[in-house]
Amino acid sequence: MTLQQLRDRGVINDWDFFKKGKTKANRLFVWYRAEDTGYGGRSAAWIANGLGFETDAKAPWYENGCKVFYVHKTVGESFAEAKRRAFIEASQWLDSAYGIKSLSRAPTGGWGDAEFVAARIKELSS
Repeated sequence: MTLQQLRDRGVINDWDFFKKGKTKANRLFVWYRAEDTGYGGRSAAWIANGLGFETDAKAPWYENGCKVFYVHKTVGESFAEAKRRAFIEASQWLDSAYGIKSLSRAPTGGWGDAEFVAARIKELSS
């Protein structure tokens, strides 16, 4: 399914893709935020974004109620390895907090429950 086909069906971004989920686990997606080194910059991180609910009620105001998994390199570790480690940490948290055992990438770029992503793609393709 191409991005244009998604747009023709009203799906522009992850929010549009995951908003049809019936459970919290299906209305939750993880996306990557690249490092911003400008004024008020932010660290690179994987963000667990819940549609209509907070994934971390104790998050600082600037994270908008989202659970954040920062990408921090350790000594001798490449950035790619640190990014992968943070993603694994996020997926383990999704399993423990929401019972999401397997993640799959949505055509819009975010990662969500593999079963939901497959079903949603099938729904949009028909």
